[in-house]
Amino acid sequence: MSGVRVLVGTRKGAFILTADGKRSLKQILDSNPDRGLKQIDELIAKSGDNPQLLLTKASVLHKAEIAITVPADSAKDTTKKPDKPVEWKSTILLKDITKRWPDFAPAFYDLAIEFYSNDSKEKSIEPLKRYVQLAPWDNRPLQSLAEIYEGLKKLPEAEALRKQLLERDSDKMSRIGELIAFYLRQDQSDNASSKFHDSLMMTSNADEAFEALDANIDDDEDLDKELLTRYEKLLVSFPKELGTSKSGLKNLARVQDELEEHEAALKTMQRVIQLKPDSSDYLSLAKLQRVLGHFTEGVAATNEALKLDEKNADALFERACNQAQLGQKKEAMESLKKAIEIDSDLLDSITDDALKPLDTLPEFKTMKDKLQKESEEGDAPAEDARHREDVDPRDVIADDQVAPVVGRLIEAADLPLRRQHQVEDRIVSADPALGERREHEHDARAALLGRHEQLHQADEEDEASP
Repeated sequence: MSGVRVLVGTRKGAFILTADGKRSLKQILDSNPDRGLKQIDELIAKSGDNPQLLLTKASVLHKAEIAITVPADSAKDTTKKPDKPVEWKSTILLKDITKRWPDFAPAFYDLAIEFYSNDSKEKSIEPLKRYVQLAPWDNRPLQSLAEIYEGLKKLPEAEALRKQLLERDSDKMSRIGELIAFYLRQDQSDNASSKFHDSLMMTSNADEAFEALDANIDDDEDLDKELLTRYEKLLVSFPKELGTSKSGLKNLARVQDELEEHEAALKTMQRVIQLKPDSSDYLSLAKLQRVLGHFTEGVAATNEALKLDEKNADALFERACNQAQLGQKKEAMESLKKAIEIDSDLLDSITDDALKPLDTLPEFKTMKDKLQKESEEGDAPAEDARHREDVDPRDVIADDQVAPVVGRLIEAADLPLRRQHQVEDRIVSADPALGERREHEHDARAALLGRHEQLHQADEEDEASP
């Protein structure tokens, strides 16, 4: 593969990034955790223990454990999966790292995340607190702690952390949206209304406030109708701002639809259409018309959507549904074929009840047979790549490359701290002590990398000497 060079401009200058066809170390370790573990152990044997390298091992070890407890299978695979261990080996290793290097921040964060992902959220509190002490510039642990405390019904602690994040983060709008959503979840409508008023005062564009709030209303799974009802009441309590906000009205229409208030949702979407609608707005209107049995109006709405975007596959599919319900089978098939030509994934949706009138058409039956065949092929057991014999030779690290790879592994393990420093500049100016601490950490890591480079050079000299 030929090389690729990209010129990237940032506030700190212009940089040229170069990539070639070689696989990165991360790709090697992620694609085959077992081989990755073997190679890391060889590196440790050659260069000795260090927290960065062990942290990388813990990450790869976790991938290997996940691969064993959750093997590649299909719906037809009835083989019993191995039980999850009482405690992951990666967790044990992370605990060991935090004990041996009590000031190594990334290990505490990874340990907390491991607890969190294994449904031991309460256990993640202490390592998160320690990480906050070691990396006070990072907001991520505060976010995690707020979520954990809310789950444990420790609401004062959760609220305090939400407010702290609002004070610390430069993205005030997103953080105040999180705080408002917290108040709505806890049925504190007065507090939610007060903070939403504050968010509207923070911007000259009401859409920003409505979008920031909506992003924090989780309605994808386990629909909480009480929460959505409180959310709806909050939105309509700001009629002036809502009336000129396309985002606010669209959010309200979606909530009303999920609460099965379809007539109200339709009226709200009709208000959206008055505010410079796009193709997706007419599509949403068409779907509501179909739910209410207004199929002629549904076709008209999809036609408006297609005037704005003739390649809108979803609009074509929705038109087919409405046309089928009107008995316009030929037109429905034409719309359906165009939709699938643009987006082949829509073939999976032809089982929609709205398309049942097309079942008598041979052409539609052919479509369903094709879907059935693809479904059966997709159920075939997936091959476990960990047991394949045709190992990619690029996955092998030669002996004479071991020392240079140590530095790459250390840099990879050190990435969490380096990412934190990207946000640290927003805080460090208020506390010079943080700047001194950061410089000390940079010096320590530079010294460590320099030490590995010296070892590599010494190895080369030893091999060159008679």
